Amino acid sequence: MCKLNYHYIVDTKLLFYSCAQQSADTLDTINRIAETLHDMPKGKVYLTADIGKSAYRLGISSYYKGRRREQKEKQSAEEQENYKQFSKDYIEFVKLCQHLPVITMYVEDVEADDVASILAHDLSKDPNNRIALITRDRDWLHSIIDAPNVKIVSPYYMEDDLRSTWAKNEYNVRNREEFTLKKTLEGDDGDSILHPKWLGKAKTDEIWERCIAHETVTLDVLKKELFAWIAEQKNPDKFTVPVKYVEHGVAETIEEVIDVNYKLAGTMMRKEQLTEKQQEQFEASLKAVPSSVTIDPITYGMEHFGRPIILTETARRVFKWQQT
Repeated sequence: MCKLNYHYIVDTKLLFYSCAQQSADTLDTINRIAETLHDMPKGKVYLTADIGKSAYRLGISSYYKGRRREQKEKQSAEEQENYKQFSKDYIEFVKLCQHLPVITMYVEDVEADDVASILAHDLSKDPNNRIALITRDRDWLHSIIDAPNVKIVSPYYMEDDLRSTWAKNEYNVRNREEFTLKKTLEGDDGDSILHPKWLGKAKTDEIWERCIAHETVTLDVLKKELFAWIAEQKNPDKFTVPVKYVEHGVAETIEEVIDVNYKLAGTMMRKEQLTEKQQEQFEASLKAVPSSVTIDPITYGMEHFGRPIILTETARRVFKWQQT
């Protein structure tokens, strides 16, 4: 019988706490994930981090996460200072991780979920590997490729049958592709993935019900039901391209809006899409030897940054687990 190899790909933001940003509710969510790690077999731990902007998605839509940039410009001086502190804390924590018995993965201008997707795709090629993606970010669901040896651990989808039941009740979807298609239709304010004008939640829910009446929902089915629904309305011409998409040259027609949204919502990067420099960074991170010496984060923080680095319960579990 072949030996199974366990690999845990962890969203770095799960592991660190910044007084400047994290809420009590966020910490509770993060700490619930720690409970699921307690009885898992020991394996390699990879921490994936965001460094810079997502050049890949900005290439699809120049307005990607544009609302966040606009909101930052409107923040008070105190809010701006809190965000700067949060960003600084995060970078400091990534540096700390390089001194811990884990593999820290980051690639310049590539989002953490894309790094996770690339890594999971590579590891899944070996049938003896068992890969778990550990996160509180729903978007990481797209990192789950169609392989039986890749699963996800999160408060949002902890069921055994992760491919069919993880989100059915909350999202009214039956599988990962439907999750992507529904997000394509209704958009995502946090990432500035915009739905056509005048299509609020009630209307998109109505259109989605028509979609899932089909045995299989595809992008073509979504477009067919969307345009059929629009044609039935009293004033169909009012449903137009979002102003920001027009201003930023993202799309000129509703069909282009849907195509762009689908790429933003559900297309994860693969290694061949990295630039030569990014591929070198990816491989260098992967080959890095985890530290054999455990650094105390409080002492490390005081010595390097003048204040302690505070870990979440999930971080404590992961690091203790690696040492046993």
